[in-house]
Amino acid sequence: LLQQLKDWFWAQDGFADDAFAFAERYADFFQAAKYYLDNGGEEHPLDWKELHQHFVALFEGRLEAFLASRGADLEGLEAALQSTELESDEQAKVMLELMLNISDYQPWLKSMLSLADERNRGEAAH
Repeated sequence: LLQQLKDWFWAQDGFADDAFAFAERYADFFQAAKYYLDNGGEEHPLDWKELHQHFVALFEGRLEAFLASRGADLEGLEAALQSTELESDEQAKVMLELMLNISDYQPWLKSMLSLADERNRGEAAH
């Protein structure tokens, strides 16, 4: 199961396409959030965290659909991960770190703000 998951995850480019599409869909939101933070804002409003939860739900839905297509579930994935020496499987280790970062609010927000900033710079160049 773990090898199939790695193959699928990396074929998805670590969900980069999904992250780019999400950042594009909510570009105005992320640009406003970046402006707010760049100008001294410190509070993270509830709607920011709700948007993160929406992204996490999309990611988890794709992951669960993949697992179901293989006759597995999250518990089966957990068992497969526990039976693997992650230190000797760099690909699995990186994949797991990326998956965990998707579900962690702060790294996710930083990534989305970077994508929004990159998009903004691209638009300014045209």
